Order: sequence, then C-alpha cells, then structure tokens
Amino acid sequence: MNTNTNKYPIEHLSPSSFRLFLNNRFEFYKAYIKGVKNFKTSEAMFTWTVYHSILEMFYNQEKRDSAFFDMEEEQILSIANAIEEERENNIDKKDEKRIDRVVASVKKLLTFYQSELPDYKEILGIELLLKNTPKGITIPFKGFVDLVVKEWDEIILVDHKTVSRFSNKISPWYMIQANMYYLLYVTEYKQAPKYMYFDEIKKSKNRDGSPQLRTVKYKYNQKDMVWFARLLVWTLRQLEVFGDNQDFYLPNPFDMLNGEQSFLEYIEI
Repeated sequence: MNTNTNKYPIEHLSPSSFRLFLNNRFEFYKAYIKGVKNFKTSEAMFTWTVYHSILEMFYNQEKRDSAFFDMEEEQILSIANAIEEERENNIDKKDEKRIDRVVASVKKLLTFYQSELPDYKEILGIELLLKNTPKGITIPFKGFVDLVVKEWDEIILVDHKTVSRFSNKISPWYMIQANMYYLLYVTEYKQAPKYMYFDEIKKSKNRDGSPQLRTVKYKYNQKDMVWFARLLVWTLRQLEVFGDNQDFYLPNPFDMLNGEQSFLEYIEI
C-alpha cells in the first residue's frame, strides 16, 4: 500500500512503473498504488532475472575471467533457488521441468555472452541504484543502471537485454528508459552520459553462425529530451488528477502480457 503524502499516489517513478502506466493503467494501479503484486513471474522473466544476476556477479569480480561463465547446471540452479527464496512466489515450484528449462536457457545465454564478451575496460559502476529528484521534476525517480563505463573519455550507461530478435532501430521503450536514466545520472553525479548501450543477447542460436550479441547504441540528443519532458509532464499531471481513484485507471485489453486478465478483473469490479 502506498504511504506517500505528496500530491501523487506513488512514492517515486521508475522506468518500469512509467512503462506500465503508459501500457496498462489498471495494472499500474494494482501494482504501484494498491501494492498488489501477487502475480507469478513468467518463465522468460525469471530466466532474465537469473541471467542478469550472474552478469552482476561477473562484473563485481576484481579480475574478470571469461571462464567464470563455464558454470555447471547445479551452480545455476543454486543461484535460481536463492533468488526464488528471496523474492518468493516467483515460479511454480511444482513444475520441476519449468525450473530445468530456466537453468538450461540461462546456461545457453551465458555461453553466448561468454563468446562475445563486451570489452569494457573502465567500469565506473555495477548495478548502480539511483534515486533522486531531477531539477524541475516534482517526484523522485528511481532506477538501477546495469553498468556505467567510460570509453574515449565519455560516460556510457549500459543495460543488459535478452531478446527473441535483434532490434533494427531504437525502440520507444529504449528511448524512454535511456532518458530517465540520463536524468537520474546527471542529478546524482553532475556529469552527462554521451550514450546508452543496450547489449542485446539473442535467446535462440543463429543458424548462420552470426553474432549472438548486438549492441544498440543510443546517443543522447536535445530533440528526444524535449518530447520525453513533455511525456513526463503530462504523465505526472494525470497522476496528480487521478490520485488513488480507481475509476481513472482503465485496463488495456490489447496489452500483450496482462491485457485479457486485467480486462476481466476490471469488468468484475
């Protein structure tokens, strides 16, 4: 349950909550205003969580040796179980085959990443938690940046992604995430990143032997900052007006993930 006393029904805005507000306001209301997060994590999301956690472990090593990724399935399973215990209600524990599939998928992703390990020589931050209120914004932002690196004397923010197919252009979600992280980082460190890199690992093996990792490079620019500011301002205005009144938070039946479920819940209210 939200205990925020300011003019918004939430305590802070994160990239994930911002995205959910834009995509399915009914689900946003449940998760971030009512605090109802009792849904089970999908197999794909749990796979990503385990993979992401192992990458964090790798980059936190003093000496980063690619042999780190030569993990046995038992090791990956142990990490997955630890995450399950910490987060609770993640995956169906009765489905033993499901956890086996997660472990197999993570092992494959690690093999792909190991074979094309990005050459980040100067790493400034790993899984960096940022929470602050950017200038001109009336609500705190919060986000985790996977990596902060320095190349050619430029600061670059890096995000790990697992994808079914590579992006052929910068998606709107990537632009929103990048600009939110930009504001967080500049506010915290008074330094402006030049780029945000999205390191995409393709989940299935390419039959033609082409690379499994592709880095999508987003260059910060004034034009995108203008429309991002406009989108952000109107989102905050709506949140201020909507408050915690459930009637304003309509479902999106076309949401590919939770659209049908949220619509059925909505019509039963």
